[in-house]
Amino acid sequence: QLYRRYGEAMSDYVARQVLPALQGQTDIPLLKELLKRWSNHKIYVKWMDRFFTYLDRYYVKLQSVESLHSRGYSIFNQLVFDECKRDTRNALLKVINQERQGEHIDQDLVKGIIQMFIDLGLGNTNVYNSEFEEAFLPATSDYFVRQASGWLMEDSFPEYLRKAEAAMHAEEQRVTNYLHRSTQPRLKHVVIQALLAQPQSQLLER
Repeated sequence: QLYRRYGEAMSDYVARQVLPALQGQTDIPLLKELLKRWSNHKIYVKWMDRFFTYLDRYYVKLQSVESLHSRGYSIFNQLVFDECKRDTRNALLKVINQERQGEHIDQDLVKGIIQMFIDLGLGNTNVYNSEFEEAFLPATSDYFVRQASGWLMEDSFPEYLRKAEAAMHAEEQRVTNYLHRSTQPRLKHVVIQALLAQPQSQLLER
């Protein structure tokens, strides 16, 4: 009964306090509000965890149901993240492209949201992969195909290669700054394909 009450109390809190604060938000305001609410939720889960340590140790293990920590994260995933994941992903892709174009962005904010995707996977990167990376890699490819097209028209061969090398370095730095390290090889492949493999014949003609 206590275990059920724990889930009900947390679900009720999320429905009353968290969802209304996120409704209608997009772009940076959505990312900021979501990160604030996720940070608060983690603290809430941690303290409820401590409070119910006895329950977790003696009841949950015996009944082999989800741990209280996992239950708390699952509630956020199902009730909050599922509602706003598309807008969150779009906001991330938009802000990353802004950085690619030379704008200053709040990297800590982006890193915090990326970490939320990872945390919600409860020990693996399945949420990060399916809800972020699977959209990020094609969007990156599209971005650099457009860049390559412009550079081919404007630049000499050495200048093109200089820009391609700078772009690859910037993407590696992006992984270091806020993406999950598992993205690095796939991201590198996408950038090489867009900037060097696909336009290879046009480059050789220059």
